[in-house]
Amino acid sequence: MSLLTAFSFLILFYLFTPHFSNIGFKKILFGNSFGSKILRKSIPYVTIIPLLLGFIVLEIVERDILALSFSIILYTLILIVTAFVSVYITSNNINKSYKLRKNIQRDLILKNEELSQFKYALDQIANIFIFDKNFTITYVNDNFCKISKFSKEEIIGQTNAVIRSDHHSIDFFNEIFSTLSSGKPWSGEIKNKAKDGTLFWTDTSIVPLKNGDDEIEEYITIKLDITKKKESEELLASSYVKKLEQKNIELEQFTYITSHDLQEPLSTISSFYEILNKEYSDKFDDNAKQIFKFIKGASSRMSQLIKNLLDYSRLGYSEQLTETNINQIIKDVEADLSTLIFQKKATIIYENLPSLKVFPTIMRLMFHNLISNGIKFSKPNIAPIISIAAVLKNNIWEFSIKDNGIGIADEHQKKIFAIFQRLHLKDDYGGVGIGLAHCQKIVSLHEGEIWVKSKPDEGSTFYFTIPNK
Repeated sequence: MSLLTAFSFLILFYLFTPHFSNIGFKKILFGNSFGSKILRKSIPYVTIIPLLLGFIVLEIVERDILALSFSIILYTLILIVTAFVSVYITSNNINKSYKLRKNIQRDLILKNEELSQFKYALDQIANIFIFDKNFTITYVNDNFCKISKFSKEEIIGQTNAVIRSDHHSIDFFNEIFSTLSSGKPWSGEIKNKAKDGTLFWTDTSIVPLKNGDDEIEEYITIKLDITKKKESEELLASSYVKKLEQKNIELEQFTYITSHDLQEPLSTISSFYEILNKEYSDKFDDNAKQIFKFIKGASSRMSQLIKNLLDYSRLGYSEQLTETNINQIIKDVEADLSTLIFQKKATIIYENLPSLKVFPTIMRLMFHNLISNGIKFSKPNIAPIISIAAVLKNNIWEFSIKDNGIGIADEHQKKIFAIFQRLHLKDDYGGVGIGLAHCQKIVSLHEGEIWVKSKPDEGSTFYFTIPNK
């Protein structure tokens, strides 16, 4: 009778429990939480197993298989073991759940830190704002306020039309929102208007953000300021720059034509000099001979100046950048200057110079000029020593050509790079004063700089830079 009553109450409990949600049984028993799952797993241990075990024990006692006292002890022991197994399984599940929760918590903290760092980095370089489906701005960062000149209070709650300029057509914006409505991000350049009416360009990316139901809720906009870049492009496209480029082309053509055409009358003068010298030299007195000597010397110098001017105008127009070993260039220059090096007993020191993308011919000309100058402007009775080195600084190669020559005074160190500028009489040192002008133009063509450090009687060190492209 007692067993039937217990079974009846158990059945009634299972039948009526789902209908009494207000007392919490339904929520706890049929919920998806971890506690509800453990409760459902524990029900067989705390209800069905004790009842079945009690029924079995009663049957054993009624049939005199075992004594009543022993049956009760056995029943108790089995219940204890069953309870222990139930508690063990429950505890193990709780431990697993706790470990899983801690791992998830740790991962969540790490992800939040990464997200925070990403947001910080993005805030440092980008202008960010978020707008909803109605195009109402819901968030802006400090950078966006800075570039738009609006405060957060002034712009949040406004539509994105508040920064729209009249530069773009309606079709342009319709195309943007057609792309966004399909769930795809959009990227492009937009000209915006600040609070004070000034215009600014941004490289813009707009990304739709969806909710759990896969519906677009808002849009995040990331803008990079490219105003200076666009202004430069507009300047380059302006008529002023086009006129300047045309003038440069005309100037190059003028230099070439002038240099080329001036050679013809000089050749005529030289030819007449040779004729007069050959046919009438015996009729000239010493005075006339001296005059003709001056004419010949002046014509030769003029011809050389015109040739150098022509070479200067042509620098950099006949070559392409080529990977070149600078050590080999120095070896070639040594071969070119072998006679001068032998006469002056000069020593050229270099090693481990880099290979670079340069214009090979004019780079060889530059080293030729700098090395020959170091030998030419040496001290009397002192053998020239030229040391060449290169150091990589911030992805730029800095070359140095050091000599032990006569040096250069401070007031002349900028003047020496101008075309046809000489510091010495031509009788003291040869040349026309264009070699260092060549060097400056060659370095400029390689997007570098050239300068000198020197003191009189202490030698000179010429430096120049070449980007490590």
